[in-house]
Amino acid sequence: AEDKKHWYVVKVQSGREESIKDAVERRVKIEGLQEFFGEIFIPVEKYTDMVRGKRVVKERKLYPGYVLIETTMSQEAQHLVNSIQGVIKFVGPGKLPQPLRQRGQNRLADGAGRDRQSLDGLFGEVRGHGAGSPARSAGAALSSTSSKVWPQGAST
Repeated sequence: AEDKKHWYVVKVQSGREESIKDAVERRVKIEGLQEFFGEIFIPVEKYTDMVRGKRVVKERKLYPGYVLIETTMSQEAQHLVNSIQGVIKFVGPGKLPQPLRQRGQNRLADGAGRDRQSLDGLFGEVRGHGAGSPARSAGAALSSTSSKVWPQGAST
């Protein structure tokens, strides 16, 4: 029976999210582990900025330093991700990565849970992470410091 894929939060060097996503995708292909990996997702949101008097739609990362990876967790999968330069660690208590809870898995899978409000909740739901956790703090800090107006449903 095929193991089900789950979403995991991975802490990475801030500013290197895209290159790390590309490196994981390349390594998965090289090592032939495509069946164990699904989507690699960098949460971003679109916003409008004024540049020389014109409105310009830009994107910014919701959680700099974090990437979501859909995988069937195994020692091989964990080692592959952790061996990528710039990956700090899977978010979770102890040595075993903890997936997002089932509600979060479902919301990401159907695409509906990819807006800022849903993702703030998901980041706070990483198993074993309470109010003072880095994952929760990242989401809370970002949502409280935003001064832009975010369009509804702006996600990739």
